Amino acid sequence: MNFSQMLNHELEARKASTARARHDAGRWEEDFRTRLPVRLSNGRREVAIDIGDFGPFGCVVQEVRCRSLAPEEKPESLRRRADRLVRTVTYLLERLLLLECDEPGQVALVRSSAPYRTADALAYYEARFDSDGLRFARFRRQRRGRARTRIPFVLTREVLERLADDLAGALHAKD
Repeated sequence: MNFSQMLNHELEARKASTARARHDAGRWEEDFRTRLPVRLSNGRREVAIDIGDFGPFGCVVQEVRCRSLAPEEKPESLRRRADRLVRTVTYLLERLLLLECDEPGQVALVRSSAPYRTADALAYYEARFDSDGLRFARFRRQRRGRARTRIPFVLTREVLERLADDLAGALHAKD
């Protein structure tokens, strides 16, 4: 079973209990501060997704983290893994671009090639490879300052399932 199938199964299992809990609490409005942690594993890799809310068509995602649970026999270079991520994740609001790759330090940074711009801020996706694995999130940076804030982003369930597979696939050479 791949990560997209595991994620679909997990969300379907939680759908009824989440709706029942909201009804019992009298909360039908969306609460994006709530976190629904989803942890998936296939024995070689683990994908953890912090979901703020979800419905039949989409999810509010806080962050996706992937890590390897087993060392590879023939490790692939960090640059090749980051390049593969850029080539495969082509279905988000913005295309991704490899900005930085430090092979000796085992750190690579992938960001939106053309961030979404408003009058006062930029919003972009960021994937960071390091020795702990891969973290994927969306950030907003105010134009008048360097501080940035992680922001939730909305994906259809189909896109989130595909993203989980593609991020996990970026950790290892293709199976």
